[in-house]
Amino acid sequence: GDAHSQRELARRLRRSELIVATLPSCDDVQSSLAFARAWGYDAVLVLDKKRARLVRARDASEMPVSLTDLASIVALQRWAQEPAKE
Repeated sequence: GDAHSQRELARRLRRSELIVATLPSCDDVQSSLAFARAWGYDAVLVLDKKRARLVRARDASEMPVSLTDLASIVALQRWAQEPAKE
C-alpha cells in the first residue's frame, strides 16, 4: 500500500501494544531482517501487493498475516517471540 496506509497500519498495531518501526519500501527481505536483528526486533512484517507475512528475525520462518484481524497479529507476536527450540 501507500505510505499513508502503512502509517495507519503501524498506528493500529501500536494501539494493540506492539512495538512497531516502519521502514522505507524495501524489496530485500534479508536487509530488513538484518535491520530487525541489529535493533532487537522479533520479526518483520512484509507487505506484498498480494499478501502479508510475518518473518521471524531469529530464523526467517514465515507465517501468513491477516491485516484485518488484530487478534491474529497479537498471536503472531507471541509466535515471533517464542524461545528457540534446541
